[in-house]
Amino acid sequence: MDPQTAELTALVPQKTYMHGDRTLVFHRCSQCGITTHWSGVDPAIPNRMKINFTTADEAFPANLPVRHFDGADSWEYLD
Repeated sequence: MDPQTAELTALVPQKTYMHGDRTLVFHRCSQCGITTHWSGVDPAIPNRMKINFTTADEAFPANLPVRHFDGADSWEYLD
């Protein structure tokens, strides 16, 4: 399967994994391996999710709120 042309649907099974402090569950496509999103499992921080839009096509919704996050260094929001 070519990850450039793959389409994630409910029919494609996903694999999940956790690592580190085990507060996030990472979801990836079982066919191509791309991480599609992660969701939080820490009840102290509800409603946490990140969607990997780097794999999305150009039909990105214009009115979707986006926050930029520095997950590599400071672990703070940049906006």
